[in-house]
Amino acid sequence: EKVTISREEFEEMVRRIYLRTESAFYSVLDYMGLEEKDVDRVILVGGSTQIPYIRTALQKRFGDRISYELDPNKAVALGAALYGAYISDEKKPVSEKVQDICGYAIGVILCDGNTRKNHVMIPPFAPIPVRKSKRCATKDSNQRKIYLEITEAVNEEENPEYVNIICEQEIALPPGVEANTPVDVILEVDDRQMLRVYVNIPEKQVSWECDVKRVSGLTKEEMKLASGLVEYAKVM
Repeated sequence: EKVTISREEFEEMVRRIYLRTESAFYSVLDYMGLEEKDVDRVILVGGSTQIPYIRTALQKRFGDRISYELDPNKAVALGAALYGAYISDEKKPVSEKVQDICGYAIGVILCDGNTRKNHVMIPPFAPIPVRKSKRCATKDSNQRKIYLEITEAVNEEENPEYVNIICEQEIALPPGVEANTPVDVILEVDDRQMLRVYVNIPEKQVSWECDVKRVSGLTKEEMKLASGLVEYAKVM
């Protein structure tokens, strides 16, 4: 079935995606302590940069700093080839050190009283490989399960409404678990951008781990009623 849309409708759809990309761009600048005026050149990468709306929006913002020296359709492949040669045992094609990063903030949903909050464990642009741990705790006495929610976002957003849930897992607890029992959540991103999650409850000899895959199954109602994790506060 063919669907016809007007140029205005198409550009409105493109505009929304462009603004998300622009937001990520400024997040990178902010992280690096730079301003827009510090950008010398903007290199167009990917076929979508040939869309007239994109070209016009970039031209208005960056003017003659737009670079047309690379073919946008080949730029990613060329970069991947250079990086592949760099990490191989062959002669390095560039003298600079190449440091891969985690492109997104990765965290876990915690309970703050009756409020759910996203706690970022691995910030965006963190060098990889990286391994971070967070001491959490059970919320209630005799809690029989926890719902683990691992998140991904373009920035260090705390509101769960504005992050992507990339892992949802129900973890059973043994009888007799007291409130505020320590629960260690560990996130590990390797040099292939693969995410692995570990959950350990040392006092109860409970451990769980998995490679993250996008899953679904819990309804919104189940998530609202789910027993969760809270910030761990050590009592002195």
